Amino acid sequence: MLFSAIVLDNTDFYSKGTITVRIARSYNAPWTWDLSDNDSILNEFQSLKNSGKVEDYDNCLVGSPMGSGRNYGMFWLPQINSIGIVTFLDNTFDRPCWMGGFFRPIRSENPDENKRVDFVNIPNDDETQEGKGTDGSGGELGGKQSTAEDAAIVIRTKSTTSDEYNWEERNTENLIVIDANKINIVHFLEWENNVAKKYQKIQIENGEVKVEVNNQTDGKISSYSMTEDAMTIEIDDGGTKSTLTISNEDNGISATLDGEKKIKLLGEDNFLTKFNELSEILTYVAEHKHVCPINGLTVEDPVSGDGKPFSAAIASTKNAMKTERIVTE
Repeated sequence: MLFSAIVLDNTDFYSKGTITVRIARSYNAPWTWDLSDNDSILNEFQSLKNSGKVEDYDNCLVGSPMGSGRNYGMFWLPQINSIGIVTFLDNTFDRPCWMGGFFRPIRSENPDENKRVDFVNIPNDDETQEGKGTDGSGGELGGKQSTAEDAAIVIRTKSTTSDEYNWEERNTENLIVIDANKINIVHFLEWENNVAKKYQKIQIENGEVKVEVNNQTDGKISSYSMTEDAMTIEIDDGGTKSTLTISNEDNGISATLDGEKKIKLLGEDNFLTKFNELSEILTYVAEHKHVCPINGLTVEDPVSGDGKPFSAAIASTKNAMKTERIVTE
């Protein structure tokens, strides 16, 4: 059989391999689906734990949908105030096992409408939705609040503690959304009044891959995006924005830098690798004083080792470098 339960403590898992839960059917006290609705439940447990008297609570193993070999498998630690399902291994009531959570209808707090479902506590796929009443389903009145496809995988992680376990007051740490149209991964670093102030994001959607580092605190944003035809790097330091775009065009590769100044590079496949010709020019300058106007000589005076005037050799090399294809605007 399966039993509903709520997590009271997970601090001993890494030393003992179990978490402590309260199983609804085996505990002779009023049941609550959210510990933050009744602080006395967790306060009572902590008091009993400190005195070493926790016989009325169950220490559960933690199940996993994959693995459980040595240093292998998929693992998540059930957080305090998590609602889930417990079973008993081998029909032995001293071997409970946490199987995972389940989502539930949250009914109206209005006594006159206590049968109405206001929310279903699924995670919202929208990274901007944070705080009270932002579940992925608005129940009978609001319906689906999530924009992801119905077959989407949405993972939204939060951490709770014995002191802070109200889910609506705990900010999201990571959000992963996978559906037929997109893959989004967001790692949050800082929140302020349920608004993300610092985060990093990877987004794959509509043939584009984008990586973004966003710091709203000081206005700094950096991003890199890539499609099959172009790559773009954008840097905003809180006042000045620069964009470098490299794209494939009919006449070759185009690289454009937009900012306070624009440099545009146009050319064929190898025009940016003509550094060997530049090295040749520098060799002429280093080895032959006559190309330097300081000594009063001109480039027409001596000739190069192969008998050509140096002016002609330098002019030929400069033409090969195609410097005329670098445009500054």
